[in-house]
Amino acid sequence: VSYHSVAQFAYYEKYWTHVLRNPACAANSVGVVGATFGKSFIAIHRYSVMRALDLAEKNWSRSVIVGLLLIQFALPLALSTPCWLASYDYRNGNSSDQIIGMSPVHKLVLKTITVSIYTIFIISNGIFTILTSRELAHLRKMLNANDGTGLAQRNMFIIVIACSVSHLLKAFQQVMIAVATHANRDDLYVMIMNWVRKLTRNQSTDC
Repeated sequence: VSYHSVAQFAYYEKYWTHVLRNPACAANSVGVVGATFGKSFIAIHRYSVMRALDLAEKNWSRSVIVGLLLIQFALPLALSTPCWLASYDYRNGNSSDQIIGMSPVHKLVLKTITVSIYTIFIISNGIFTILTSRELAHLRKMLNANDGTGLAQRNMFIIVIACSVSHLLKAFQQVMIAVATHANRDDLYVMIMNWVRKLTRNQSTDC
Protein backbone atom coordinates (compact mmCIF):
# COMPACT_ATOMS: atom_id res chain seq x y z
CA VAL A 1 0.00 0.00 0.00
CA SER A 2 2.76 2.47 0.93
CA TYR A 3 4.77 1.60 -2.18
CA HIS A 4 1.86 2.19 -4.54
CA SER A 5 0.98 5.39 -2.69
CA VAL A 6 4.32 6.66 -4.00
CA ALA A 7 4.46 4.90 -7.37
CA GLN A 8 0.91 5.37 -8.67
CA PHE A 9 0.35 9.08 -8.00
CA ALA A 10 1.91 12.23 -9.38
CA TYR A 11 3.69 14.46 -6.88
CA TYR A 12 5.01 17.97 -7.28
CA GLU A 13 7.04 20.30 -5.08
CA LYS A 14 4.06 21.12 -2.88
CA TYR A 15 3.49 20.85 0.84
CA TRP A 16 1.44 17.64 0.46
CA THR A 17 4.51 15.96 -1.01
CA HIS A 18 6.13 16.12 2.41
CA VAL A 19 2.86 15.21 4.15
CA LEU A 20 2.02 12.20 1.95
CA ARG A 21 4.93 11.04 -0.21
CA ASN A 22 7.72 11.08 2.37
CA PRO A 23 5.77 9.16 5.08
CA ALA A 24 4.64 6.60 2.47
CA CYS A 25 8.26 6.14 1.33
CA ALA A 26 9.39 5.77 4.94
CA ALA A 27 6.58 3.30 5.74
CA ASN A 28 7.61 1.18 2.76
CA SER A 29 11.24 1.20 3.88
CA VAL A 30 10.30 0.32 7.49
CA GLY A 31 8.07 -2.50 6.26
CA VAL A 32 10.75 -3.99 4.01
CA VAL A 33 13.53 -3.88 6.61
CA GLY A 34 11.29 -4.84 9.54
CA ALA A 35 9.83 -7.83 7.70
CA THR A 36 13.34 -8.99 6.82
CA PHE A 37 14.42 -8.83 10.45
CA GLY A 38 11.23 -10.68 11.41
CA LYS A 39 11.88 -13.53 9.00
CA SER A 40 15.42 -13.85 10.38
CA PHE A 41 14.08 -14.02 13.93
CA ILE A 42 11.71 -16.82 12.91
CA ALA A 43 14.64 -18.92 11.66
CA ILE A 44 16.75 -18.16 14.73
CA HIS A 45 13.86 -19.02 17.05
CA ARG A 46 13.25 -22.35 15.33
CA TYR A 47 16.91 -23.27 15.84
CA SER A 48 16.78 -22.24 19.51
CA VAL A 49 13.71 -24.45 20.01
CA MET A 50 15.45 -27.41 18.41
CA ARG A 51 18.48 -26.87 20.64
CA ALA A 52 16.39 -26.74 23.83
CA LEU A 53 16.18 -29.98 25.77
CA ASP A 54 12.42 -29.61 26.33
CA LEU A 55 11.71 -28.22 22.81
CA ALA A 56 9.80 -25.37 24.47
CA GLU A 57 8.44 -22.77 22.05
CA LYS A 58 8.47 -19.98 24.67
CA ASN A 59 12.17 -20.14 25.44
CA TRP A 60 13.09 -16.45 25.07
CA SER A 61 12.99 -14.11 28.05
CA ARG A 62 10.95 -10.92 28.08
CA SER A 63 14.10 -8.80 27.80
CA VAL A 64 15.22 -10.74 24.69
CA ILE A 65 11.80 -10.28 23.09
CA VAL A 66 11.78 -6.54 23.86
CA GLY A 67 15.26 -6.23 22.37
CA LEU A 68 14.20 -8.05 19.20
CA LEU A 69 11.11 -5.85 18.87
CA LEU A 70 13.29 -2.76 19.12
CA ILE A 71 15.53 -4.15 16.39
CA GLN A 72 12.53 -5.00 14.22
CA PHE A 73 10.74 -1.65 14.55
CA ALA A 74 13.02 1.07 15.97
CA LEU A 75 16.06 0.26 13.83
CA PRO A 76 14.12 0.21 10.52
CA LEU A 77 12.54 3.52 11.49
CA ALA A 78 16.00 5.00 12.04
CA LEU A 79 17.23 3.53 8.74
CA SER A 80 14.34 5.20 6.88
CA THR A 81 15.93 8.63 7.51
CA PRO A 82 16.87 9.12 3.79
CA CYS A 83 13.14 9.11 2.96
CA TRP A 84 12.50 12.07 5.26
CA LEU A 85 15.55 14.08 4.18
CA ALA A 86 15.45 13.26 0.48
CA SER A 87 15.80 15.77 -2.29
CA TYR A 88 14.11 14.87 -5.59
CA ASP A 89 14.64 14.26 -9.26
CA TYR A 90 12.19 16.11 -11.49
CA ARG A 91 10.88 15.41 -14.96
CA ASN A 92 12.92 17.46 -17.44
CA GLY A 93 15.13 18.57 -14.53
CA ASN A 94 12.72 21.39 -13.66
CA SER A 95 11.64 21.69 -10.03
CA SER A 96 8.19 22.85 -11.13
CA ASP A 97 7.64 19.58 -13.01
CA GLN A 98 6.53 16.21 -11.63
CA ILE A 99 8.75 14.44 -9.11
CA ILE A 100 10.00 11.17 -10.61
CA GLY A 101 11.91 9.91 -7.58
CA MET A 102 14.47 10.62 -4.94
CA SER A 103 17.79 12.13 -5.92
CA PRO A 104 20.45 9.60 -7.03
CA VAL A 105 22.42 10.12 -3.79
CA HIS A 106 19.47 9.47 -1.47
CA LYS A 107 18.31 6.57 -3.66
CA LEU A 108 21.80 5.03 -3.48
CA VAL A 109 21.91 5.39 0.32
CA LEU A 110 18.49 3.79 0.75
CA LYS A 111 19.26 0.99 -1.71
CA THR A 112 22.60 0.29 0.02
CA ILE A 113 20.81 -0.06 3.37
CA THR A 114 18.17 -2.37 1.92
CA VAL A 115 20.63 -4.58 0.02
CA SER A 116 22.89 -4.82 3.09
CA ILE A 117 19.95 -5.98 5.24
CA TYR A 118 18.89 -8.50 2.57
CA THR A 119 22.45 -9.84 2.30
CA ILE A 120 22.62 -10.35 6.08
CA PHE A 121 19.22 -12.08 5.88
CA ILE A 122 20.35 -14.46 3.13
CA ILE A 123 23.49 -15.44 5.05
CA SER A 124 21.87 -15.76 8.48
CA ASN A 125 18.82 -17.67 7.26
CA GLY A 126 21.00 -20.02 5.24
CA ILE A 127 23.16 -20.78 8.28
CA PHE A 128 20.28 -21.26 10.74
CA THR A 129 18.23 -23.30 8.28
CA ILE A 130 21.12 -25.74 7.80
CA LEU A 131 21.74 -25.94 11.56
CA THR A 132 18.03 -26.48 12.27
CA SER A 133 17.75 -29.23 9.66
CA ARG A 134 20.66 -31.04 11.29
CA GLU A 135 19.04 -30.77 14.72
CA LEU A 136 15.75 -32.02 13.28
CA ALA A 137 17.44 -35.01 11.63
CA HIS A 138 19.15 -35.81 14.94
CA LEU A 139 15.84 -35.56 16.81
CA ARG A 140 14.03 -37.84 14.38
CA LYS A 141 16.78 -40.42 14.72
CA MET A 142 16.29 -40.42 18.47
CA LEU A 143 12.50 -40.66 18.17
CA ASN A 144 10.20 -42.83 16.10
CA ALA A 145 9.63 -41.35 12.63
CA ASN A 146 5.90 -41.14 13.36
CA ASP A 147 6.32 -39.76 16.87
CA GLY A 148 4.07 -36.75 17.51
CA THR A 149 6.90 -34.54 18.76
CA GLY A 150 9.06 -35.24 15.74
CA LEU A 151 6.19 -34.65 13.33
CA ALA A 152 5.24 -31.38 15.03
CA GLN A 153 8.82 -30.08 14.81
CA ARG A 154 9.06 -31.17 11.19
CA ASN A 155 5.85 -29.30 10.32
CA MET A 156 7.06 -26.16 12.07
CA PHE A 157 10.35 -26.41 10.20
CA ILE A 158 8.48 -26.69 6.88
CA ILE A 159 6.50 -23.54 7.71
CA VAL A 160 9.71 -21.64 8.51
CA ILE A 161 11.30 -22.87 5.27
CA ALA A 162 8.26 -21.74 3.23
CA CYS A 163 8.33 -18.25 4.75
CA SER A 164 12.10 -18.00 4.36
CA VAL A 165 12.06 -19.06 0.71
CA SER A 166 9.34 -16.54 -0.16
CA HIS A 167 11.43 -13.76 1.36
CA LEU A 168 14.64 -15.09 -0.20
CA LEU A 169 13.06 -14.64 -3.64
CA LYS A 170 12.32 -11.03 -2.74
CA ALA A 171 15.86 -10.57 -1.41
CA PHE A 172 17.50 -11.95 -4.55
CA GLN A 173 15.22 -9.79 -6.70
CA GLN A 174 16.18 -6.61 -4.82
CA VAL A 175 19.90 -7.44 -4.93
CA MET A 176 19.75 -8.11 -8.68
CA ILE A 177 17.83 -4.87 -9.29
CA ALA A 178 20.43 -2.94 -7.28
CA VAL A 179 23.25 -4.48 -9.32
CA ALA A 180 21.47 -3.80 -12.63
CA THR A 181 20.74 -0.19 -11.63
CA HIS A 182 24.29 0.44 -10.43
CA ALA A 183 25.71 -1.04 -13.66
CA ASN A 184 23.31 1.07 -15.80
CA ARG A 185 22.00 -2.13 -17.38
CA ASP A 186 18.45 -1.15 -18.30
CA ASP A 187 18.01 -4.35 -20.33
CA LEU A 188 18.93 -6.47 -17.29
CA TYR A 189 16.58 -4.43 -15.09
CA VAL A 190 13.66 -4.98 -17.51
CA MET A 191 14.44 -8.71 -17.72
CA ILE A 192 14.43 -9.01 -13.91
CA MET A 193 11.15 -7.12 -13.55
CA ASN A 194 9.47 -9.28 -16.22
CA TRP A 195 10.66 -12.39 -14.40
CA VAL A 196 9.30 -11.04 -11.11
CA ARG A 197 5.90 -10.26 -12.67
CA LYS A 198 5.64 -13.81 -14.05
CA LEU A 199 6.66 -15.24 -10.69
CA THR A 200 4.18 -13.17 -8.69
CA ARG A 201 1.36 -14.09 -11.06
CA ASN A 202 2.02 -17.75 -10.27
CA GLN A 203 2.07 -17.21 -6.50
CA SER A 204 -1.30 -16.66 -4.85
CA THR A 205 -0.01 -16.19 -1.30
CA ASP A 206 3.03 -14.96 0.55
CA CYS A 207 4.10 -15.57 4.15
